[in-house]
Order: sequence, then C-alpha cells, then structure tokens
Amino acid sequence: MEAGLGIDISDATTVREYAETWVRLTKTGRVTENTENNIVHGLENHILPYIGSMRVRDVRASHILNVMQHCSKLSRGTQGWLLGTLRAIFNSAIDDSLILRSPVPTTLHPGGSKSAETEALTSEQLAEFLDKTRDLSVWPIIYAISQTGMRRSEATGLLWSDVDTESLVIHIRRHAVTSSAGRVTVEEGAKTDAGVRDIPITAEFARWLALRRKSAVSVFVFPNRKGGCYSAGVLTSAWYTAAKRVDFPVRPHQLRHTYITTLFEAGLDIKEIQTIVGHADPTVTLRTYTHY
Repeated sequence: MEAGLGIDISDATTVREYAETWVRLTKTGRVTENTENNIVHGLENHILPYIGSMRVRDVRASHILNVMQHCSKLSRGTQGWLLGTLRAIFNSAIDDSLILRSPVPTTLHPGGSKSAETEALTSEQLAEFLDKTRDLSVWPIIYAISQTGMRRSEATGLLWSDVDTESLVIHIRRHAVTSSAGRVTVEEGAKTDAGVRDIPITAEFARWLALRRKSAVSVFVFPNRKGGCYSAGVLTSAWYTAAKRVDFPVRPHQLRHTYITTLFEAGLDIKEIQTIVGHADPTVTLRTYTHY
C-alpha cells in the first residue's frame, strides 16, 4: 500500500539523520544562532537518545509516548516544545514521502506544571529595588526597563541615535544578540516585526537621558564598563547581583510586566499597549496580563 502511494519502504534514514537535515534546511539561517543551538540541545538531550537510531519509518506512537515519559518531569512549556518539534519533524517526513502518517498522536498533550505567573511589582517594591541598586553599574538598564518596558536585548542594543528626548520618544530599531560563544552583535530589527516600534517616554525620564547623554563616551545608551554592548550572560549575572539586594523576586521581564500594568492603570486600551510593548498579537498581551 505504501509503495503504491509513493513511499520508499526501503528507506533507511534514521531519526537522527533526518532531524539534523530538518534543522539545517528549516532553521539554519532562518533563526538566530542561539535559537538554533537551543533546538539542537533539545533534540540531543530529550529526543534523539530514545529514537535517534531508529529508522524514521519504524517509529510508532509507543516510541513517542516513551520519549514524553522520559520528559515527564520537565515543565509544561518544555514538553509542549518537544511535542511541537516531534510533530514538525515527522510532518516534514510525510512531505518527503518517507512515511505515510505521523507517529505522534494527535491526542497527546504536554504534561508538567505551568510556569509560575510573573507578578508585577508593587510601586513600593519597584521604588525599593531602584533605591537599593542605585550604586550598581547595571542600574541604568534597570531604571530604563522600568520606565519603558523594553526587552533586555532592546535596552542593551539601544543607540543614542535611537533616542529623541525632545520629542519624548525612543525608537526601537535594533537588538543585541549573544552567540553561544559569548560574542555580541547588534542586529537590525527586533524580536518580532511588531517589536520595531516607538516608545513614548515621560519628560522626567527624557531629562535623565539628556543629562546622561552629556557625559556619554559610547554610541550605546547603556554600555558595559568597556563602552561596548552587554552580553546576555554578563547582564544576567549583574541582574542576579542586583536582585539579591531585596527580599522579593525581581527578574528583568518582571519590570517589563510592571511597566505594562502601569499602562493599564493609565487607561490605555489593549491595542495601544500591544503597540507600545511590541507584542505581535494582542492575545499575547491579554493572555500574559489578564490577571491584572
């Protein structure tokens, strides 16, 4: 039957071989180096150890269930990613006429626990965090994210040419990317097309930026100690040091979350907030911040 439908029943391509080809053809050059490395890492650690040596055409639903069983202690988000990757690989194999149908059960859903919801800081907590970290070199980035809701990569990649203190606006036109080797590059665009945007700023924050600009010696608004762009690893380490100054959890995205709640409090509607924070889909804004 399969042969009659154009399926090569003698094909000996293994899951590992096909997965490597799938990554090369569908991911390399189309996603960032970090994203590709994460995909490869997920394959090598959670999928290929269990079915990598099998022929693609020999994989059955029971084998997929075995993969997911071994990943049962991972978070729901990670399990969802693994299922999505498995479905993408085997659907691609269908398109390449290696198999007739996918072995990934359509009724299979990720288990695990949901990630804890990121809570916004109260105004008192934010004031305390800003006050207790003021002496740290990372403080300007902390303050800027709290005032603009920028992503970390947007803040670290921000250039003075992107800042217009007279018109009270910051233009998000680029972002910093750190490779697996720790190399930092500043790329045009943003995390999503919607990420390329203009962020309105307050007069107070604009005055702070203008004063900072007078003594600037770098093209970056928030440079590291050497005047260059912060790498993701260095910024994470610096943020960890800052977070220890207070007795409540503070993560970079939490400040972005806090900023967005202030937009709700100011009376902005979902569409306006979506545009300011750079969400590609308004449902992301609703889903992420609906508890507010």
